[in-house]
Amino acid sequence: MLKSFCKAALCGLLLIATAAMADTLAGIGGMGNKSDAYSWSQLGDGTVVGSSLVLTSNTGSVANVTLAGPNSITIVQCGTVNCWSGNFTSGDELLWTSAGDGTANGPLSISFGGGYSAVGAALQVDVPGSFTAMISAFNGSTFLGSFSVTSNSNGDVVYIGLNDLSGSNITRAVFGLTSCGGFDCDTRDFAIDQIEVTTPEPGSLALLGSGLLGLGGIIRRRR
Repeated sequence: MLKSFCKAALCGLLLIATAAMADTLAGIGGMGNKSDAYSWSQLGDGTVVGSSLVLTSNTGSVANVTLAGPNSITIVQCGTVNCWSGNFTSGDELLWTSAGDGTANGPLSISFGGGYSAVGAALQVDVPGSFTAMISAFNGSTFLGSFSVTSNSNGDVVYIGLNDLSGSNITRAVFGLTSCGGFDCDTRDFAIDQIEVTTPEPGSLALLGSGLLGLGGIIRRRR
């Protein structure tokens, strides 16, 4: 059995204008034909990272990632060194923002060397229970807009992304949680899958109203 992670009602069009540019953004629940991705697997499984790090995309582009603090860790969905037992696709390498000492390092910001027309990723809170995830997009220091998705009551993975229908203007994206309802939950404490991007003209981007995730439990392992 496969689970969808976007409801059609959550993938509505967002009309957002800024003083510097008038951009039309669409919230998306999946990326139909991503052109590139920034994967955590390049760091190795079980790697503890600092508050800032550099990622290289599948095609060689470079991005800078910043977190609120150090000691977040890479972790595989049902891997061997560490195991995140949520319901990302089995084998996916994730970044877990827990600092391992009762604190956590969300939100996560990623700054790109150029502009993208769409950015997105799958997220899940650390403990079972409903949560709301949000992505915010920027062009340099100019805020373009944000989009939020609320999970089901189990706290299953959600995909959250933004598509800039005006062009490849997204140079930075911030991923985080705005609320969570599980026992002892922390909005700074979540796992995030690879960050997907695309550069084609907006009219050629195929957006998915839903995406598929592998089955998994709803209990997340704590350090």
